Amino acid sequence: PAGGSPRYVAVDGPRAEARAVLEEIERLIGGTGMLAADRQSGRRSGRVFSLGEIAVLFRTARQVEPIEEALLAAGVPYRLLGARSLLAASEIREAVDILRYIDRPNDLRFAMALRGSRYNPGPEALALIEAFAGENSCPLEAAAAELLRAGRFLPPAADRLEEFLALLTDLRALSSTTTAEELLRRAAPEDAEAFSRAFRQVTRAARGRRLGEFLLRLATGQEADYEAREERAGSGEGINLLTMHAAKGLEFPAVILVGLAEGIVPWGNPEGEELAEERRLFYVALTRAAETLVLMGPPLEGGKQTPSPFLAEIPSGFLVYEDRRRRKRAHPQIKGLFTEGI
Repeated sequence: PAGGSPRYVAVDGPRAEARAVLEEIERLIGGTGMLAADRQSGRRSGRVFSLGEIAVLFRTARQVEPIEEALLAAGVPYRLLGARSLLAASEIREAVDILRYIDRPNDLRFAMALRGSRYNPGPEALALIEAFAGENSCPLEAAAAELLRAGRFLPPAADRLEEFLALLTDLRALSSTTTAEELLRRAAPEDAEAFSRAFRQVTRAARGRRLGEFLLRLATGQEADYEAREERAGSGEGINLLTMHAAKGLEFPAVILVGLAEGIVPWGNPEGEELAEERRLFYVALTRAAETLVLMGPPLEGGKQTPSPFLAEIPSGFLVYEDRRRRKRAHPQIKGLFTEGI
């Protein structure tokens, strides 16, 4: 890369790595705070990158989960390329759509929340609600409640609508005093937290936040398609998250390559041609950076994991080593592999 010596940042575990990724992004964009960073007034020495010029590469889709969770919690915009977003999970989409209606009710949000939920009463009932609302110039929620009182629905549509309207009433009453984390749990299917890793991650991102704040962070931090369904203007830009495989043929001004631990890079315990293919994939990832390259993985000593054996194949003195665990530079044990940080 043209932007100086690549760096190897030693971190101990996925959570620490996710925090380090956030810190590197802040450094690269030249800001003192994520969304508050002003690229002009916050300029530091050296190149300042836009969010869209930065890519985070990883070996497997599972590795991105703590990073995505950290970006969501910090409100940092991102695009997940070639993998499934946390917010694409049906149980999360259902809960978020319901809460977005609670936060700012309108007919479009009501329709989205009802159609996409476990309470969907079916096309005939939905058509009846829409027709009644149009004829009486009333909101869809009011139309559904009035039709329900008049006994216009048959089971199971009547039962579903009754449960849905009761949930809205409960959430509305709690929304001013309860955190977004608890509201998510109440809006989601009963077994979501027990069986959905993605749901547990999103609730952690909502911890301690009010509903409006949490939804704003989702809107600014994720280009999910439910935003497009409301035809919001402007696509914005965000950090690019993608696997090493998905990065083939692409190039980014700044690349953060994470998860460089034995068993991950290379994946498993390959031999022969499989090992050679893993080595080629690692080289592809290294060469995706046009200007700045940051590698992340376990420390050379005293870590929970062992660094990738491919690191030993990097030419002597190519990388600057930084031990993020102690917030200071550390002397490596592998002679000639790294240069000591300044």
